[in-house]
Amino acid sequence: MVVFLLIISFILHGVLVLSMVILSVRVKKAQELETRQKQVAEDIEQMFTAYLLEIKEENERFQQMLNMEGKTATDYSPSYPERNRVSGAENPVHTYGKQNFEKQLKPVYQPLMPGNEQVNYEPSFSTQVFSLQDQGYSIEEIARQLNRGKTEIALILKFNQQNM
Repeated sequence: MVVFLLIISFILHGVLVLSMVILSVRVKKAQELETRQKQVAEDIEQMFTAYLLEIKEENERFQQMLNMEGKTATDYSPSYPERNRVSGAENPVHTYGKQNFEKQLKPVYQPLMPGNEQVNYEPSFSTQVFSLQDQGYSIEEIARQLNRGKTEIALILKFNQQNM
């Protein structure tokens, strides 16, 4: 009987030691994960800080440029930077004066008026594909006619079938 109890005791002790080892390994992994997450959070914070400082410096340069011209910040909308960040070359669009600023303004949207009969309607690519399919063309023929790939046409038709 004593031998039986000793064997059960050894088995229980073995299981407990094994479970303690497993738990310590899991705790260590959790601590390593937490450390990595803190490092990533710090890196992101540093990146955002650098980005915000860069924006602040750019805004200050823009305000100085406007003050040199005797203008206020309300006279202009945000403009292009003086230099292209990728190549470092001069940007072709300058906004140093009101004349140059007016040149870069884009056309304003003019809604269609009832008396204006000049309507240029061009169907979308998807509409063209569906129209040709309705006319009985195969995928290869549609691709050839629209100068697109067969896979692209097949995907458009497949997505349309899934949405219906």
